[in-house]
Amino acid sequence: MKIFNTIPIHTLGYIFIALIGSVFIFQAAYFEPHDFSNYYFGAELLFTKSLGADIYFPHIFNLEVAALGTQNIFVSYAPNTPFLATLFYPLTFFSVAMAKIIFNSISLVLFLFSLRRLVKAYPVNLLYLVALPLVFFIPLRNNFMFGQVYLLLFFLLSEGFLAYKKEAYLKMSLFWSVAILFKVFPVLLFGMLLFRKKYKAFIYLWLACLVLFGVSLLINGYEIWEFYLTSVLPKSGKGEISREFVQNYQSMFMFLKYSFPSNIAVFSMLLFVFKIINFFN
Repeated sequence: MKIFNTIPIHTLGYIFIALIGSVFIFQAAYFEPHDFSNYYFGAELLFTKSLGADIYFPHIFNLEVAALGTQNIFVSYAPNTPFLATLFYPLTFFSVAMAKIIFNSISLVLFLFSLRRLVKAYPVNLLYLVALPLVFFIPLRNNFMFGQVYLLLFFLLSEGFLAYKKEAYLKMSLFWSVAILFKVFPVLLFGMLLFRKKYKAFIYLWLACLVLFGVSLLINGYEIWEFYLTSVLPKSGKGEISREFVQNYQSMFMFLKYSFPSNIAVFSMLLFVFKIINFFN
C-alpha cells in the first residue's frame, strides 16, 4: 500500500489504461491481421513490386497478396492514401504477426504519452481518466484487435493541438500535415484555422502538407496519387467503395440505415427496439 501512496494519483490512471491496452495487444497477437493486413501488405507491395494504382483494385491486390504466400485473408487498400504505405513500410521487415504487435505497442505508448500531456495541460478528474478505457472499451479493443490506426491519429492530432495552443506553428504543422496525408479528413483543420483567423498557422500547415506531398510523390509516384485523388477519394466520399461491404459486416445501425434510407421515423423506431431487446438479452 505504501508503494501506491508514493505514486502520483493520475499515474494510477495511466497504469490502468496501459494494463488494459497490454491485455488487448496480447489478445490481438492471436487474432487475425484484419485491418492491419491492408496497411502491411499495401506497404509491402507498393515498395517491393511497385504495384501502383492497381493496389486500389481488390481483385488485383488480393491476388498479389496470395502470391506472397498468405492465404485466407481478404484485403482492400482503399480508401487509404499512398502516403500511409510509406509510414508502414518499416514494419514490413517483420512478419505480419510481429509487425502488428510492434505497431499496437507503439500506438499504446504514443496514446499514453499524448493523453498525459493533454491531462497536464487541461486537468482532468482521475475518475474520468479511469472511466476512459471502460466507456470506450469496445473501440479500444477493436483498435488493437484489428490493428487500426486511430490511436496513432489521436497522437498526431493531440500533439498538433498542444503545439497550436502554444503558437508553435512549425511543430503543429509537422504533426497535422502527417495526419492529413495519413487519413485525409483532418484537412478540416485548414477550415478551423481560417475561421479563427490564424493565417500564419494556416500557411505553415499548407507548406508542411506541400512538402510531405512532394516527398510522397517522389517515393510513391505521380500515377498512384492522380488515381487516388481523381477516382478513389471521390468514390470514397460518396460511400461507393465500402457500400457492398458495409451491408455485410457492419452493425444493425448500418443495416437499418440502408434498409430505410428515406424513412427516418421507421429507422429510429426499429433501432430503438433493437437496442431495448439487446439490453435485456
